Amino acid sequence: MKKYYKKIQGYILLDMFFYCVLILSSCFMSVLLIKFIDGGYKNKFVEIIVLYAILIGIYLLSAYICNILQWKYGNQFRKNLSLDYFLAVLNQKPKDFYGKQLNYYTEFNTQDLKTIEADYLMPMLSIIKSTLTLLIQFFVLRIYIDTYILIIVMFLAIMSLFIPKVTSKKLSKLREKVVLQMKEFQSRSQDLLYGYPWVNPKTKNAFCNENEKNLEKQLQKEYAYGKFKSFSLVLNSGPNIIITFICLILVGISLKQGNMTFGVASALMMNIGTFMEPFSEMVYCINTIHSAKVIKDNFLQFIQKNSIPVTMPDIFEADTIHLKDIDYKTQGFELLVDEIIFEKGKKYLIIGENGTGKSTLLKLLSKQILDYTGSITMGNKDIRQFDTSNQIAYLQQKDHLFLADYKNNVTLFGSYPYDSQHLISEMKIKRENPLKEMSGGEQKIILLDRIFNMNLPFVLLDEPFAELSQENRMKYYDYLLGKENTIIIVSHDYMYHEKFDHIITMEKENNLTRARMN
Repeated sequence: MKKYYKKIQGYILLDMFFYCVLILSSCFMSVLLIKFIDGGYKNKFVEIIVLYAILIGIYLLSAYICNILQWKYGNQFRKNLSLDYFLAVLNQKPKDFYGKQLNYYTEFNTQDLKTIEADYLMPMLSIIKSTLTLLIQFFVLRIYIDTYILIIVMFLAIMSLFIPKVTSKKLSKLREKVVLQMKEFQSRSQDLLYGYPWVNPKTKNAFCNENEKNLEKQLQKEYAYGKFKSFSLVLNSGPNIIITFICLILVGISLKQGNMTFGVASALMMNIGTFMEPFSEMVYCINTIHSAKVIKDNFLQFIQKNSIPVTMPDIFEADTIHLKDIDYKTQGFELLVDEIIFEKGKKYLIIGENGTGKSTLLKLLSKQILDYTGSITMGNKDIRQFDTSNQIAYLQQKDHLFLADYKNNVTLFGSYPYDSQHLISEMKIKRENPLKEMSGGEQKIILLDRIFNMNLPFVLLDEPFAELSQENRMKYYDYLLGKENTIIIVSHDYMYHEKFDHIITMEKENNLTRARMN
């Protein structure tokens, strides 16, 4: 976590400075209180009151600045975590990325990273502040209060710091169980909601009962955590009461022996709570840090595993994509390709029955699937060994439109220059309209605009015209076949066979599919 602390260290140092000012002003208020009770009210009443008012102003202003700074560096800290996490998510291999549901990433990016800030960063800094408080209070108050009393109080308070070790390990495990169960509950809740089409008067109660069972498991974990945390807090608060009691005895003895004035005694007993607060805070923070340790470690491991530096794709031009001896197996399915060569500028149509692996073939070409034997090469280079993003563009059958305007969707937020001469839409759609108000056909046209605005040599299209009318299909097929790009398209529109340079047929027998070029 050092690099994240380093990025906000300027704000932290400012926070510590103003916090020291805050504690000093509080301590000098105690000094003024001692002087006031021990006779200052007789001859320095106005002077003490004015100084006390000034110290109150300094205290309140310092507290405000400290709070503002905490919000500032807290947000910056979480921003840095979130940016690195989002990049690490994008750096994953397709197999790893699709191995988790999207809501897992969004929940971690919001809830878990917020936990690292609130339950790890802030408690760490709070321990430092508590230490500063103890040091400042000790060296200021020892001017008026017997050092041995302060040392006894500090010693007892330090001993109380070992109490969290009794509960922290179990508390951390219970916290981890709560987090895991929460993710499980969210996943199962989402699963039930995906089944909404199956809800009817006969099934509704069963769905509700299933949700209640899942919720009950979640609440049981939370209750177990809360019950033990309550025990931990009570256990940790006991020493503070004992220390206050011991101070009461020591002050009483000093007053009887005439070694302490009433002003000092009053100030000590009134401030014993504030003197003990740093220790109570330390105890609480140590527990909190332990409870957030698992989430913090998971974050760091994920970042380290996926810390691939961002590099520009290899710049080269290839005239062919060559598939040789491809064998891809997955559960209940196998795809074999003896040899297929896609040549630059030519147009290819992939046909076959549903479930024959047409989309799988495109995913092999686009590197969304990497665990196959054989080779797919461009310019004699295996595509698994280099970045092909400046050579191959892939539009999936059900691709994603972003929550953005037309231009950002087409240019992928400015990643590619907006070039109207490459667009397929012309004036068929009103580009300024909100995307959610557009029909499925209009949205598909925007996706086609995106793929052709990229203007890459090889374009892979999976059922691109399924939502379009027959008239528009004919128009867009003519448009595609007139492009200079290499077009590889999956389609059920067999009537356009003769317009393509080559037809690739997916022939399936049982669970085995062979791809052959005609």
